[in-house]
Amino acid sequence: MDNLTDLLPVLLAGISSLILFTNKNWRWNILALAFQYVAVFWMVLQVWTLGLAVVKLIAGWMAGAILGSAVSDERINPENDNKLEQRFKIIISIIIWIIIFSVSQGIKLWLPIPDSIIIGGLILISIGILQVGMSVRPIRIIFGLLTAFSGFEVLYAGVEKSVLVAGFLVLITLGIALIGVLFIQQQEGELV
Repeated sequence: MDNLTDLLPVLLAGISSLILFTNKNWRWNILALAFQYVAVFWMVLQVWTLGLAVVKLIAGWMAGAILGSAVSDERINPENDNKLEQRFKIIISIIIWIIIFSVSQGIKLWLPIPDSIIIGGLILISIGILQVGMSVRPIRIIFGLLTAFSGFEVLYAGVEKSVLVAGFLVLITLGIALIGVLFIQQQEGELV
C-alpha cells in the first residue's frame, strides 16, 4: 500500500464488516452496512470512474434502506447478547485479517490490481462468508451475503470496467436485499 488514503477504505471495510459480524442490533448493522458501502465506493473509485463508483454506493445504500424498512420493532425477536460469542467472533476475524494480509502478495501475482483492493475485497468476502455460516436469522444471513458480495464486487471492479457488468452487479445486490425482505417478513409472520 502506497499511502494512507489507500489504507483508510480497507480499515473502514474491516471495521464495518466486524460490526456487522459481531453486533446483533439491526439498527447499528444497517449503519455499518452503509459505511461498508462507503468503503466499497472508495476502493472501487481507485479503478473506476466516479459515476460507476457512485452506482455501487447508491445500490448499497438502497439495499440497506430496503432491509431497514422491512424490520419492525414490535415483532423483532431480540437475540441474547453473549459476550463470549462476540469475543470468539472478534478473535476469528483478527485471525482472518492476518491470513489475508499474509497471502495478499501471492494473490497479486494472479490479479494485477492494487493491494488495497485485494485486501479490502478479501476481508469483505471472508467475513461475509463467515457470517453466513455462523448465522441462523435471515437478516444476519442477508447481511453476510451482502458483505461477501460487496467484497466480490470490489475484486471484480479491479479486473473488469464494464458498465453492463456494473448494472448486473447492482441488480444482484438489490435482489439479495429484496429476497432478504421476503425471508424477514416470513420469519416475523411466524413469530406473531
